[in-house]
Amino acid sequence: MKKAILLIAITLAGFTYAVSLSLRDMATVPETLDAANHPGFYDYRGIINVQTTASQGYLPSLDVIRLAQEAKFDFIIFTELNHFLPGGTPEGYQRQLLTINGGKFSYLESRLLTLDPERLREAESLGQAQTIIADLLSRVGSHRRPISSPNASPTPKDTLALGQISREGTVWTGAYPSGLAGLEVLNLRQMLARSWRDTRLSA
Repeated sequence: MKKAILLIAITLAGFTYAVSLSLRDMATVPETLDAANHPGFYDYRGIINVQTTASQGYLPSLDVIRLAQEAKFDFIIFTELNHFLPGGTPEGYQRQLLTINGGKFSYLESRLLTLDPERLREAESLGQAQTIIADLLSRVGSHRRPISSPNASPTPKDTLALGQISREGTVWTGAYPSGLAGLEVLNLRQMLARSWRDTRLSA
């Protein structure tokens, strides 16, 4: 009899917990922050920093593209981690979805994202990539395209953005390198891992 009562109590507790989770608002960005479009501007929905089974991801690129199409995204940028093999995801429009091959590289305790990896495409190893990255980071305004005259074409660029820290407990300190063009503000994978570690009951 005591075992039956205990089993019923555990079942009711689990059911109550499941119902409470289903009532929670899981939105990352509150709807109150959604503003109307400014005249002359357009909203483009997409994802940056996506990995597939070619590096750290869980799905092949074709499955990722299919899911992005079903979500009605406008673009998706693949950034495979330390990927130096030739080929990769086809670039261009897949129906209404624009796919772009960027890159993601380990550098010190961080990860650097590049959305236009012109020079880094030549790297055949992580050592070569890190040498190129060190040079790019040391350049002042390397993310800008200087135009010497109205008829001059833009010079090639490698846009670098600081991604998430690769080692847990490590933080970036000091000034950011002059060659950085941006910072990754949110990383959902890192947020989920931190939530699972710190507040497992609410994850």
